[in-house]
Amino acid sequence: YAERWPREQDDFEILRNETWVEAIMGGEGQIRYGGIVDRLVRLDNSVFVMDTKTTSGYLTENYFAQYLLSTQLRGYVALEHMDGRLCEGVYVDAVHVDTRAQRAKPEYCQRWGPHRYTPAQLSEWARDAERTVREIERYVAEVGTGERWEQRDGACFKWNKACPYHARCQLAPELAETLPGYKLEMWEPHKRGGP
Repeated sequence: YAERWPREQDDFEILRNETWVEAIMGGEGQIRYGGIVDRLVRLDNSVFVMDTKTTSGYLTENYFAQYLLSTQLRGYVALEHMDGRLCEGVYVDAVHVDTRAQRAKPEYCQRWGPHRYTPAQLSEWARDAERTVREIERYVAEVGTGERWEQRDGACFKWNKACPYHARCQLAPELAETLPGYKLEMWEPHKRGGP
């Protein structure tokens, strides 16, 4: 990848790298929302979130089209706005990975974008995010914390094959603990962030 896109040939300025970003959203009851933003860049006097994607599928227009309304990327852009920083949209850094050789082929690196999100698209994301959080809160209040929120497994097959953890995710935690290599730990992605 570095051979295909040497950093000195980048046509953008890197403002921030792999940083946990968090903001408070919501009306009456506040909701904390956060995520690890791969990169924040300035390109042609505009600021964009840049996200790195890897796939075993080929980098076609159809592949990139899925990011036009990506809840993840709209959420990252919305995070910048909630923290008072102007951000116009996203830029996707994509790498085709040859899963047989287990390495990225430099000739299969593409950048897509930048794609600008409208205020209406960001508002729609915020409404959806708040509604989902409220649904989870209501579910937990009704059934208790011992139950899991309904799994949304749309991303489990994005590599044109099942994620290696797919079978493990389908098991109850008590059974999963008996699998070799299984480790139960708190999900604390904010501790992965850094300058």
